[in-house]
Amino acid sequence: MKLAIIIIAIGAAIYYALYGGGPIEELLQERRQEQKAEAQKSLAALKAQYWRAAYRSPTDCQIEKTELRKLECKNAEDNTRQAFDRKWEADIARGWKPTPKGN
Repeated sequence: MKLAIIIIAIGAAIYYALYGGGPIEELLQERRQEQKAEAQKSLAALKAQYWRAAYRSPTDCQIEKTELRKLECKNAEDNTRQAFDRKWEADIARGWKPTPKGN
């Protein structure tokens, strides 16, 4: 019985080496790509959730303001967002796994 399993495994390895994965490999690759896309969407949603929880615009940026103040508020938000993105990427690179925050 063990010999039969070994022969089948060797035959499968030779077939795979000569002819590639064929339709099964294509299906597996498609599924991996779908899973990767789903994981990226989920991570993007979590990142947006963390950003909403982390950023609060200054009170004076929420009221009527001049064009100059609008630009200053936008720049402040952009700078804060860039710092958030850098920290997020560094945390992910270190192996941190974000979890959904409660509403």
